[in-house]
Amino acid sequence: MISSALSIAVSALRAHSYATEITSHNVANAATPGYRRQRVELQTAFPRQGPLGQMGAGVEAARITRASDRLADLRVRSSTAQAGYFGSRAQVMQTMEVVFGEPTQGVTKELTAMWDAFATLSVSPSDSAARYQVLSALQSTADRINQVGAGLDQLSADASRRLSGDVAEANDLITRLAELNRFPRTSGGLPADMADERDRAIDQLAATLGTVATIEDDGQTRVTLNGLAVVDGEIGTHLTVAAPPAVGVVTHPTGPVTLGGSVGGLQAALRTDIADARADLDAFTADLVAALNTTHATGFTPAGASGGPLLTIVSGQVTVAVTQAADLAATDVVGQTQNGRTADALAELRNTQGDAYRSLVTSLSGRIGGIVRSSETASTVADEASLQRDSGLGVNLDEEMTDLMSQQRAYQAAAKLVTLIDDMLQSLIQM
Repeated sequence: MISSALSIAVSALRAHSYATEITSHNVANAATPGYRRQRVELQTAFPRQGPLGQMGAGVEAARITRASDRLADLRVRSSTAQAGYFGSRAQVMQTMEVVFGEPTQGVTKELTAMWDAFATLSVSPSDSAARYQVLSALQSTADRINQVGAGLDQLSADASRRLSGDVAEANDLITRLAELNRFPRTSGGLPADMADERDRAIDQLAATLGTVATIEDDGQTRVTLNGLAVVDGEIGTHLTVAAPPAVGVVTHPTGPVTLGGSVGGLQAALRTDIADARADLDAFTADLVAALNTTHATGFTPAGASGGPLLTIVSGQVTVAVTQAADLAATDVVGQTQNGRTADALAELRNTQGDAYRSLVTSLSGRIGGIVRSSETASTVADEASLQRDSGLGVNLDEEMTDLMSQQRAYQAAAKLVTLIDDMLQSLIQM
């Protein structure tokens, strides 16, 4: 009877020692990203048959449980995928806005200076200073258009490198999840700390690729992308980034895939945002060159020659074709050196070509603003979802301190019980 009481006291000491150890582990990992709160689940030990019938046999630590909420996980992963998509896309588009440099450092400024130079030439067609001013303005306009084009090309190259890096990191996560699926497991699934690692990998993969994960009761993970498996049991399937000249193309062994998450945002930026901006710039440049050259061709130089091309496009680069001030055709009548009507017609192109470029910039600004607002909204939703999940599944230090105090008192009571039983044994021995 006394031995049974001692066994009960020892079971209490053992159980509350385990509980204290796990609570201490929680406190130690309070600031660890992705850590889920753990608990020791205590249960009544299987009763023993005594002289009075079934009698209690104390307490036992049944298992370690880990806080989980699949609905919260789904909400976090879907919202972080959206935030990653719009976030990476907005980042690229904001950089694109810097590349255009409007309104103070962009093409608009150079175009305005060019129109003004033509207007000055129309007033003083024979003024050599006015002619050199036109040549300088043409060169500055060509240089700035080329700079914007080169900036867009560099932005595309940078985004492509980032996309390749993100896909490589995602492949590492895919490999790790497949390795975790090989890990021996019990009916309860992976050990708690390893399950934390698995869930962090799933979270990161969702934010990067927009994947969807399914976790079985035994802890096995299956991850899909647009219905295509990238983690299936012990098999991890890597994605591949297509080599140039393909831009933003990512392939699964079954073929090209359109992704979500941050990589999906980069895909959209490369294949839509940067590509459209470059196409718009090229179309405007072609129209501008054609309009300038066509109008200049209607005029005559001081020597009586017809106006030649002002600008040309060679291998995507805008070049000033007229290099001598005397080759500028400012008049529309041969020999009338003070007639500046051709120069005036060139200046009036600001009403068409200038408006066309302003429309291009306004449209681009509107698209950037829309993506940035979507990014801010998605980021807010993702932050709220993560905060709610962390508050429900993470470590609350106040709660852990309360648990520690409760476990301490229970342990002290069990230790007091051992002392009491020891005294009873001594009394029995002395009888």
